[in-house]
Amino acid sequence: SREPSRTNLLFKLDNTPDNYITDGTPVSTDNISNQSQISNTKYETVRDLELGTKIISKYLNGSFNGYYMHFTDEIVSIGQLNSMGIALGTNADKSYRLGIEGDLTLKVKKLEVGSSFNFSKNKVWLNDVKSEPVLTPNFISNLFTNYKLGKIEVGANYKYVAQSFLDNSNNFICPEYHLVDTNISYNFRNSTSVKLFVNNILNKNWTTGGSVGYPTNPDGSSNGTPYRSFYYTAGTNFYVTFNYKF
Repeated sequence: SREPSRTNLLFKLDNTPDNYITDGTPVSTDNISNQSQISNTKYETVRDLELGTKIISKYLNGSFNGYYMHFTDEIVSIGQLNSMGIALGTNADKSYRLGIEGDLTLKVKKLEVGSSFNFSKNKVWLNDVKSEPVLTPNFISNLFTNYKLGKIEVGANYKYVAQSFLDNSNNFICPEYHLVDTNISYNFRNSTSVKLFVNNILNKNWTTGGSVGYPTNPDGSSNGTPYRSFYYTAGTNFYVTFNYKF
């Protein structure tokens, strides 16, 4: 189970710097004991049923797992942030997660090729409206390869994350993204190596999430057309690691 956080309980008091709920309803912080300003968010519980298998052989190894998670009073994000940038949440009427995940790796001499994935169907009911949960893509995959050539090893990784939604009404999309990373390492001795990582070599604009905001009036109320805000991450970047075993 998961208990509600302070933000879940007091979202009406610190939703925004100007003390208003994003539907435009003003509130007061003069008396925190006012029960109407304290949310009745409940703790959530989940029943999780899983079934999996493993593949173990000389060249091929992997695992596959299917799962069904049924939630009661799941605390779900509503796609908005308070004044401190913390996601606001509330209890769902009902919700579930159904999916399959797995990984598979093939090793043949100096070549290694592998993949991992998660495919899921996720639903949440909030105020009797069925939708997909906030920032919950239904497909994620990774493909990677490594090749050893003497003391040198090179590798590449491709990651795909499907689109998701920023709000429980599923009106605002967080776009899908593709990333390609590479690496190369050199082993000086059995105990010493140096490795260069180059991430996002295609220099793609990509985001792992965001929120939905509303224009603010001078009096602290909120109305008008909602807008999307994203957390954009780094373009092409690199770093080097040095390893010494003793």
